[in-house]
Amino acid sequence: MKKSDIAPAYSSSWKKLYSMAKKFVHAQPWKLFENEDAFVVQSPCDNQMYLCCVLGYGGEEFGINAFRGAQGMRNFDKIITHSEDRPHDKNLMYELDMLSFTLSPREHMEKNDLKVTKKLMAAFPGGEWPLFRSFKPHFIPWFLTEKEIESLYDCLEQTLALCDESEESLDLIRNATPGRVLVRSKVEGEWVSRMLHVGYSAKAETPKFHLDDVTMQRLRKLPGTGPKEEIDLVHLPGTISDHEPPYFGLLLIGVNETLYAEQYGFFTPFTDYFKEACDRLVQSFLSRGSKPRMVFLKDDSSFADVFEPIAKQADIRFNRIDELPKIGDLLDDMEQSMKDDRFPLS
Repeated sequence: MKKSDIAPAYSSSWKKLYSMAKKFVHAQPWKLFENEDAFVVQSPCDNQMYLCCVLGYGGEEFGINAFRGAQGMRNFDKIITHSEDRPHDKNLMYELDMLSFTLSPREHMEKNDLKVTKKLMAAFPGGEWPLFRSFKPHFIPWFLTEKEIESLYDCLEQTLALCDESEESLDLIRNATPGRVLVRSKVEGEWVSRMLHVGYSAKAETPKFHLDDVTMQRLRKLPGTGPKEEIDLVHLPGTISDHEPPYFGLLLIGVNETLYAEQYGFFTPFTDYFKEACDRLVQSFLSRGSKPRMVFLKDDSSFADVFEPIAKQADIRFNRIDELPKIGDLLDDMEQSMKDDRFPLS
């Protein structure tokens, strides 16, 4: 998305959205809906399914998250099924796909937000202001386009419609049979509620790569005598700001059993980064003259799905495990270094 794609401050859509946000805050739907009371709004603007959950039942953050499409629904599943006795999935925050409205202090608003409030001559009760954002995988939360304004408006409006039905809506949401969800959509020009099966794959589809015969034979002949190594394609915990919106770069890293860390390559989300990462890794093994005795892959990592067929072709031993502790420690250190300005980004 380019800066020119975002809705300008003079767009009439903003007035409509701000007006609906005031109604939403006045209605306080978080007194009715708990965070996991999810329902779907199908916006006629883009025909997209948005899985909505109201924020604020716990009394901390107030607003709504509207998880977009299959990727967004996978995000929501990861959030609600996360076990407290397991580390948080650091990659999740970089893979969110959703529209959000939250109440925030005015100092959290950016120049584009303030242009809109100035143009509308808007005031907002309670000392907190509406912050509207679009989350897309690999990019920082960004300002809304015209279509996103319309879709978020639909999500807010239909949340209030369900509030009006109160206990009836809650009963449908909380007692839905497995695999079915309450969906608000327009039928012949009227918004209706239906219990539907909304299907989506449990994992995002990843590309399939095959080594050429020469490379495969070279890898198969390499001795598997190198140190055991954790390997993953992760997001760099810092933004690259030479693009709008700024993005999080992808880093292919390995940490072996001697705690030696290898940065195999840095990639942007605009490239075929899975293929580039696999190519870099294969060439590194060939340059070393050996394969690791064992490669550990994070079980729910997309990179593991991509690399596993290559490992099988090239006779590289691998094991998919729940967590990669050495890489986790390295990312924690990198994140702290960036906070301390010890890891500057260009």
